[in-house]
Amino acid sequence: MSKKGVEQLIGKALADPKFLEDFLKDPESKIKEAGLDVSLEELTQIKLVDASKAKRFAESFAEEFGARRQAL
Repeated sequence: MSKKGVEQLIGKALADPKFLEDFLKDPESKIKEAGLDVSLEELTQIKLVDASKAKRFAESFAEEFGARRQAL
C-alpha cells in the first residue's frame, strides 16, 4: 500500500466511525471497497491491529479535534 493509501485509510477511519467499525470487522473488504492495493503482508499486519485500541484512539482524536474546532 502506498503512503498516500495508508493516509487515506487512516483519515477515513478517524473521520467515519461506521467505516472504522466495519473496517475492524472485515479490513480486507473495506480496503477493496476503498480501491487500495494491499500486499498479503500488509493485510496480515492490519488484521493484527487491536480493535479496542484503534477505537479508543479514534474517539480520543474526535474528542480533541471537536474541542479545538469549537474553540475557533
